[in-house]
Amino acid sequence: MKYFIYPTIDMKATGAWLRTICRIQRISARMIQEYLGLASVQSVYDWFHGKTLPSLENMCALGRLLEMPVERLLIGKLGAPLEWHVRLENRQRALLQYEKKLLRYNLNDNSILVV
Repeated sequence: MKYFIYPTIDMKATGAWLRTICRIQRISARMIQEYLGLASVQSVYDWFHGKTLPSLENMCALGRLLEMPVERLLIGKLGAPLEWHVRLENRQRALLQYEKKLLRYNLNDNSILVV
């Protein structure tokens, strides 16, 4: 029998992760507002603080802007991006792989190397 972890989204962690990615890539909330054509920058700050999540359409556009798949932008209740929510027996291995990717963060040029 196969067991799967239902992917639930952690809004606060996702907001903090979005804010971190934007800081790394030097993308301001104002730039996101303009890119998405939002009426107010407050929506972006609400995302960053975990009060709300972007709509699916805005999340897809953010993925393009940040050059990351949507699954990597969303943090699940396990504390890892949704792309790493896998069968229970592979959970530990997936989290270790995720940790290795994070350790490959290059501080000199402020970019994340994707393996």
